[in-house]
Amino acid sequence: MSHLQQKSVQNIGDREMTEQLETKVTEVFRSEKHCFFGYYDRSPFDGQDRRLIGHQVSFHSDRMPHKEDTADILLWDLSSGRSEQLARTHTFNWQQGSMLQWLGPDFCRRVLFNDFRDNSYVSVILDLEKQSERIISHPSYTVSSDGQWALGVCYDRLFWCRPSYSYACGGDSTLDTLVSPQDGIWLMDLETGISKQIITTQQMFETGHLSSMETGANYLEHLLISPSNEKFMFFHRWQTPDGGLYTRVYVANRDGSCIRLVSESGDVSHYNWLDDDTLILFGGTSPRLNRLRRSSWAVKALLQPLRPIFKAIVRPHSQLNKVILPTEYFLLNISTREKTRLGKYNLTVDGHPSFNPRLPHLLLSDTYEDANDQRHLYVHDLDTHVHRELLSVTSPTWSNGQGWRCDLHPRWNRKGTRVCIDSLHTGTRRIHVYDVERVLDPVLS
Repeated sequence: MSHLQQKSVQNIGDREMTEQLETKVTEVFRSEKHCFFGYYDRSPFDGQDRRLIGHQVSFHSDRMPHKEDTADILLWDLSSGRSEQLARTHTFNWQQGSMLQWLGPDFCRRVLFNDFRDNSYVSVILDLEKQSERIISHPSYTVSSDGQWALGVCYDRLFWCRPSYSYACGGDSTLDTLVSPQDGIWLMDLETGISKQIITTQQMFETGHLSSMETGANYLEHLLISPSNEKFMFFHRWQTPDGGLYTRVYVANRDGSCIRLVSESGDVSHYNWLDDDTLILFGGTSPRLNRLRRSSWAVKALLQPLRPIFKAIVRPHSQLNKVILPTEYFLLNISTREKTRLGKYNLTVDGHPSFNPRLPHLLLSDTYEDANDQRHLYVHDLDTHVHRELLSVTSPTWSNGQGWRCDLHPRWNRKGTRVCIDSLHTGTRRIHVYDVERVLDPVLS
């Protein structure tokens, strides 16, 4: 059990009250070496919070995965700590793994992950009770909570545009273009196995076209289905000559119809659904700079020459970086596009947000490494704005800022009483589970 002294800041009207709290979290599970789960937008816990799924590799994670590397899909019993191997995949990355996840509606019987078979990316569905597998002829990105349908992207395209979020099995050079006609979003029926393309990147390239779209590769990623399974969000991104990314956030119906632009600031990184009408996003709050980034001329003439100087003198995630490029979390109403900015509540550091499944006003997130190479894990109450740090862990310098870095990617269990992270603070990549019920007891009781 770790005992950490924190500050919690509670804002009541115009009055700000600071109090010292002792936060107590207990580590209840630690995996073997070289293990991780993946992204933060899905839970590795089964529907009864008794078992955990994840990946294990056979090499130290100080490099990007190679084409010949594989990852074992493991299942742990959380009471005994025993593990068993369920399968093996050729498609994984350090950020999102193989898109491994439990399938609803029970989240106990079936597991889905991506693989590369017969020279093609596929989804694999394992039935743990029947000890059988089914193959869906398209890889998955996000899956509906009822387990009936999924959305996918073109990983051969991401190989060129976003290697840290793609798989090493790709490499089709015909897809290394400004806009690929084969790129887009696919809708997959997990019962019939039928998939069809519902949105193309070319379609988004032509929608509200900006000249900066012509300066670098365009692609679609970061898909996430809404809580009701009726709609989904996605990013349209393109690479800019200054070495950055320009991001537009869209919401569409399940079949790809009624595409709506909900954020065009250009600077958005992480996301999640609070409810069917509300997204949480992290992004920049410097509208003048982001307006400049819409123009290819401004990017080439002004921002591109200045970027090397900026990178040389300003450390990522530093206080100076925050002053020059202010960022914060904000809640976004997807119908009105109204923003509720959360920066005044100390939510100004990028991380990976999710909401407690029982008490959705409790925001769980982490941070990237600070000036002391510490990553922080915290819970923020959106009703009272009490901010509680759960723990901080060391992020090894050799991993920071690399494609093989280990973000904490915190995930709730199904009851909202435990938190799972991936971390390198023990010297090797492992999965850690912490009981946080004592910290949240005042609101859970």
